[in-house]
Amino acid sequence: MSPLRMSEVAWFALLVAVLGAYLWVSGTDVPANPGMCALFGDGGAKDRSDRMSVGLPGIAIWFLALGAILLKARLGGWR
Repeated sequence: MSPLRMSEVAWFALLVAVLGAYLWVSGTDVPANPGMCALFGDGGAKDRSDRMSVGLPGIAIWFLALGAILLKARLGGWR
């Protein structure tokens, strides 16, 4: 897959997958990164409920974007 040949829809799906991965990792492994500190205050996502409120949507977004990428690739590519 060449970056120059990818359509705008393919780039959008990849960016959505990156957003989902960022939320997923922020909710599980790095709850005190700058994004989480901006959202939840100085300590970041301290509570389990805070981490789950970020991590679960991130997982869902990532799987939906990956599913769209794989479905589109199976149906004929990103032309």
